Amino acid sequence: MHIIQYLEHIQSSISITEGELDEEEEFFLIDALSYDDQNVWSLASLILSQGSQSTILNVLDELPDLSLEVRMLWASLLFQMPFYQPYDYLLQELRTATHPPYIEVLITCLEQTTYFVLPLVFLQLSVDDRTYRDRLKQLLKRMGFAKFKKHLILFPELPHEAILRDVFGDELIDSLSKK
Repeated sequence: MHIIQYLEHIQSSISITEGELDEEEEFFLIDALSYDDQNVWSLASLILSQGSQSTILNVLDELPDLSLEVRMLWASLLFQMPFYQPYDYLLQELRTATHPPYIEVLITCLEQTTYFVLPLVFLQLSVDDRTYRDRLKQLLKRMGFAKFKKHLILFPELPHEAILRDVFGDELIDSLSKK
C-alpha cells in the first residue's frame, strides 16, 4: 500500500474509533513527519493534531528534530490546543528560532491563541536573553493591552512592570491602578 493511501486509511479509521490512534499508527505517523514529501508529512501532521493529549505530547518530543517546514506547520496546529505544553514549546521555539519567517509564524500563532498564555510569557520575561525578551515584548504588543487588562488589574503589584510600561505605555499601565 502506498504511504499516502495508508495515511488516508488511518485517517478514515480514526473517525470510526473517535480519534484514538493505536500505538503502531501513532509511531508510523510520527515517523512520517520526517519524510521529504510534503504531502506525507502534512497529512500525517493533520491526523496527529486530532489525537489525544498524549499523542500531542509525543509529537512535541519529536518536533525539535524535524524540518523547519514541519515545525512551521505544527506551530499553526498547536496554537489551538487546550493544555499548556504546546504553548511552552512555542515559546521555547520563539526563544531559539533564527529564521525570520518562522519567528513571525510563532508570534502570530501565540498572538491568536485563546489559551491564556500571559502567565507563561511572564515566566519567560525574566530571561537574560535580550533578543528573546524583545520578541516577547513584540508578542505582548500584538496581543494588545485589552486582552490582558482584566487579568493585570488583579495583581497588587504588576510583574515586569517596566517591561509592560515599555510595551503598552505609562498611561495604560497607570490606568490599572485607577480601577
